[in-house]
Amino acid sequence: MDAIQSGCLSTRRSGNVMINRYRINEMGISADVLEIFFSDIVIRYSVASLPFDLAVNADGVEPTVQMHFGLSGHEQSYLNGQVSLSILEGQHNLFFVNAGSEELLVMERNRRFITFEVNFRPDHFHGLLKATYMPFQHFAEAMAEQRSVLLGRQSLPVTFEMRRVIENIIKCDLPDHLLEFYLQSKVNELFALQLQQFGGGPGLISSVRLHASDVEILTTIKRDMDSTLVLPHSLEGLAYIHGINTDKLKKGFKQLFGHTVFGYLRHVRLEQARLYLLQKDRTIAEIAALSGYKNPQHFSKVYKAHYGVLPRETTGQ
Repeated sequence: MDAIQSGCLSTRRSGNVMINRYRINEMGISADVLEIFFSDIVIRYSVASLPFDLAVNADGVEPTVQMHFGLSGHEQSYLNGQVSLSILEGQHNLFFVNAGSEELLVMERNRRFITFEVNFRPDHFHGLLKATYMPFQHFAEAMAEQRSVLLGRQSLPVTFEMRRVIENIIKCDLPDHLLEFYLQSKVNELFALQLQQFGGGPGLISSVRLHASDVEILTTIKRDMDSTLVLPHSLEGLAYIHGINTDKLKKGFKQLFGHTVFGYLRHVRLEQARLYLLQKDRTIAEIAALSGYKNPQHFSKVYKAHYGVLPRETTGQ
């Protein structure tokens, strides 16, 4: 067995905020961890290399509400012997774990296992709910009865907006007098995005009922588009290939990912184009073609509408 090795990389204190970055090496497992503490909230972002499946016994933990985002890797939670939570790569959920629950967290082997979580004390979370419309009565009742509970029966995909907020949090470097206010606002924003996707809030009730099989199909469609950006796509073609009707594809995709099918496709194409432009080793015409645009002029127009600058201004040409 390898010796336990852990080291603090950096520490920052700012009023009520403490930010720690540290590295862990234990039994062949390596991880870089960012922890942020403030106002009874603990934010934890970890990037780990798991050479084998890892089971963590969480018995005896204090009552906790956690917003959990599985950015890479697959994990399952077993509560009192039953599978209570499954989070695939790119999925999220929110749950309450009561003290004394027999919880076992199993994380599958992965060279790059990435998670982001926000942990609340229950009393702090109740304060957050008082200012929030939350129609998930089962969640509130379970917390009141000290029963562990999930917000969503199934985990849902992490949206662009969620990833943007997570990135804002982990890269935050604001002055001391703004730091706590900024972090609290971002936690609230992330919570609101979770409620929105799970169907919470006036006017945000799901427009189409999605079963687990529908979520799997829609996630597969998203991944297929990610890997085939140069190909022309149509709603009819995607629906036919993946065995889903076009109405459920349109409404379900928007519901899950916060974008229309083609809004998502445009975003991913343009983001890839931006990365190519920053590398500065291809012409704009080549980048347009690699990003699924046959006409460089049309590509430039769409790119400027999205980023506010022309492609050549990104590269400095």
